[in-house]
Formats: sequence, C-alpha cells, structure tokens
Amino acid sequence: MKFLRKLILWLLIALLVVIIAAYFLLQTQWGGRQASAWLSDGTGWKVSFNKMDHNFSSPLHLQLQNVTLGRDGKPATLVAQTVDIGFSSRQFSDPLHA
Repeated sequence: MKFLRKLILWLLIALLVVIIAAYFLLQTQWGGRQASAWLSDGTGWKVSFNKMDHNFSSPLHLQLQNVTLGRDGKPATLVAQTVDIGFSSRQFSDPLHA
C-alpha cells in the first residue's frame, strides 16, 4: 500500500511538471509553432499562432499573438494580431449550456 501511494504521488508530481513546462513553452514562439502544428495535423483546420500570453491577474484569459484560422485548403476565416480568449467556470461545469 505504501508503494502505491508513492507511485501515485510521483505520477501526480510528474503530471504537474509536464503541465507547468507546457504552460511556459506555449509562451515561446517555438511552443506556439509546435502547438499550431499539432492542432493543424489533428483537425481539419489550419491553425497558426506565434505565442500565447497569459497574466495571473486575469487567470481566465489567454491571448494568442498573430493568429490565422481557417479550414484546410480554404482561405483563412480569421486573421488577427491578437485574439483574447476568455473562459468562465460555466464553460467547464456546464459545457453544453444554451
């Protein structure tokens, strides 16, 4: 039982380290390019952004810099220097709200 607790604790710590590393990497141009490529490859959309900005004074807002969004093979639907994405607790607690 003691081994299982230690294993779970180490897995949680490793997950936390990965989340923190991803958070800081997304704020770099390299991380933005990697996330854009991952999103574009995994969906039918062409997604591109340079980097993500986040401020702990407004934790439910993300800003993406130099954003291009559109369907694969079609002209871009959205081209913007800055996109501010705001989240609310309702989006997570009731994702299908009308």
